Amino acid sequence: MAENIKAADESASADRWALVQGRIDETRELTERMDATSSLVYLDKYTLMDFSGKKKLDNVISVTGNRPSVFTNALVSDLMGGTWQTVVEGKGVTKRQASKIEQFIDDAFADGDEMLMKKFGMSSLHDFHCNHICIRGRIGVRWLVTIEDGMLKVDCLPVDMRWTPYRFGTDGLKWIAPITFRYASELQEEYPDIAIPTGTTSDELEVREYWDSVINDVMMGGVSMSSNANPYGKPPFVVAIAPSGFMLRDRGYIKHEGEDVLFQNRDLYKELNRSLSIEQSIGMDILRPPYEQEVDVMDGKPGQKPPLTNQTLKVPKGQKHQLLERKDLNQAFIGARGDLQRMEQEGGISDAELGAVYGGETTAAMIGRQWEIRAKMMRSRQTALRISREESARMIIEQTIKANKDETGKLKIGRRGAKNEYNIQDLGDPESYRITCTLMTKSKEMEIANWAVAGAARGIAPDSIIIRDILMADKPEEWERAIELQKAKELDPVIGLIQMALRYAEEAESLEDEVEADIKKLESMRLTEKAVQMIRLERQPQPAQGQTSPQVTPQVPAKPNMQGLQSIPKLLGSGGGRGGGSGNGNRTPQGVI
Repeated sequence: MAENIKAADESASADRWALVQGRIDETRELTERMDATSSLVYLDKYTLMDFSGKKKLDNVISVTGNRPSVFTNALVSDLMGGTWQTVVEGKGVTKRQASKIEQFIDDAFADGDEMLMKKFGMSSLHDFHCNHICIRGRIGVRWLVTIEDGMLKVDCLPVDMRWTPYRFGTDGLKWIAPITFRYASELQEEYPDIAIPTGTTSDELEVREYWDSVINDVMMGGVSMSSNANPYGKPPFVVAIAPSGFMLRDRGYIKHEGEDVLFQNRDLYKELNRSLSIEQSIGMDILRPPYEQEVDVMDGKPGQKPPLTNQTLKVPKGQKHQLLERKDLNQAFIGARGDLQRMEQEGGISDAELGAVYGGETTAAMIGRQWEIRAKMMRSRQTALRISREESARMIIEQTIKANKDETGKLKIGRRGAKNEYNIQDLGDPESYRITCTLMTKSKEMEIANWAVAGAARGIAPDSIIIRDILMADKPEEWERAIELQKAKELDPVIGLIQMALRYAEEAESLEDEVEADIKKLESMRLTEKAVQMIRLERQPQPAQGQTSPQVTPQVPAKPNMQGLQSIPKLLGSGGGRGGGSGNGNRTPQGVI
């Protein structure tokens, strides 16, 4: 009986291996496209070939341009510099609970990033995905949540979608099988009972980790090395595809689905390399140009070598070395190079848009234009990153609720040294609220320009619009509350004392050191007493008729400090917008829009 079960398991693993291989074959054109892009960003050496494209030319110079790598790196860096804004809202949660869930999500991703650093030396999941969404056009990640001694462990494993066959079903992922290439020593250590095939080198061991709704099967060569039931009821992966590539559904459409950032210029870069290589070869040819030499008898012997620089060579009459005639190709090269560069910039980003501005005044309008053009290249990437993070957050919450058997238990999660404590009830019912993640990307130059526009918008647009849409604050609601609190404190100092007392009380609850917690509590009590005294003084009866009351100077809200903003309009250029002017910085921001 046991032999029959083992044979059935081996047969199932072989079938899964064949299933994965079938999908690899179906998507071969897609993976070849990914390989072509990775070759460009890695700056694989270009080789000048003949017209057939099969034979390497001799005595030529081959040049590999760096433009695709520079362009891709610029967009990746823009995405990596962004910050995530997480918002939870819905009828099933209160504002307090929503805030708790938002904090839990941020802590869960922070815990996953720490695991990536420990296991792989990787900076963060976000950085990995920024690179892959630009180069591969799709991203994937596996999530496994466990609880040990009240500590929530988030096992995060990003996968390279070039090596991750998968299929979607009617209810999400049907199956997925990340492929890795492992060292024999690593596999022997992890699976000591598995016989490693003899005669293999360290980079030839292909491992496929298959997941579906029922089983997780780790296979090598069609044989299972480890097989376990899937406790989640679905593959614990999130896959997101960039909505780029026009999304047509012709035959072979998958090759063009989820295009990378180079898809409009992929073949053009080869032509630029060819043009550079031909130009450099001809330029080198000037130092050693071809000659013709007349002779009386063609005897098959090589001609006499022409003189080198600063040499005089005597030859018989009629055997003078003459340069081989060739047409002037300069004008043709100039025209062709101009056309190639123009087409490249139409499909990508020009030097100015990449920020390579030489001389002249950098205006806010120019900065805004540069950022808008870069944003059009990033928008589809941001969409995929957003979908991945939102679905990942939901999956982490669902796995946490499922893993927690004791609903009254408390869980700790977060960065080392800053872990927060949660009750499982804090997470509520994931089906009763929605999670929205927004990647806020902006450059320092764009941020300064936004401040100039925000200063000009004061008095025209409400503060909520300025904070959210112009300044693009990570947490606009917190900004608004802070501004309202600041105004309230300027009108009544008692409010400031109460707020500080509450803050100290909350800090005392989070401190583990009893002495420090007691000090915070005393500070909170003292501030509360001071606030009560001030309220009582205000409520004292008015003085009798004839008596004078002490003069009280009303608290007037301080005017905003415009001195810093007055220098920002210089970014708007010498024209300054509608207000004209010389751009000398003496105008207020309201006069430059």
